[in-house]
This record gives sequence, C-alpha cells and structure tokens, in this order.
Amino acid sequence: MPEIENYVKTITTLLNSGYLFVKFQDDLNSLITKNIPFVIFRHDVDFSIRGAVQIATIENQLGIRAT
Repeated sequence: MPEIENYVKTITTLLNSGYLFVKFQDDLNSLITKNIPFVIFRHDVDFSIRGAVQIATIENQLGIRAT
C-alpha cells in the first residue's frame, strides 16, 4: 500500500534526521532547552482497529512511541 510505504518513509526520514519520538509526559522542556528536535505522535483511532494494529506494529518495528 502506498500509504503505508509513505508512512514508513516519513518516520524513517525523521529518525534519520535526528528527531526523537516522545510522549507528552516526557521532559519536553529539557529537549527544547537542549535544542533537540522531537515529535509527539498522537493517533485518534475512530474508524479501523485493524489499521491501528498495523500502525502500532510498524511503529514498534521502527522503535518509536506514539500517544
């Protein structure tokens, strides 16, 4: 699926560019102070539990966290 391929490509590009994937409860002020780029990934799953599992599997394989 092109959507999934683009999703993986986007995450990989961010990781290769030095972005950290963090959660809202992480020490964001420290990251900002240290000028560390970060992403807070948040998913609202309303339509497809199957799609949510697919996204979660991809994120797990890539070693990132989402909220």
